Amino acid sequence: MGMLLIRQTGHRLELHIII
Repeated sequence: MGMLLIRQTGHRLELHIII
């Protein structure tokens, strides 16, 4: 089971995928 986290800070977009 995985978790997907998308975070936006200012003009920066972070994509984190935890398996």
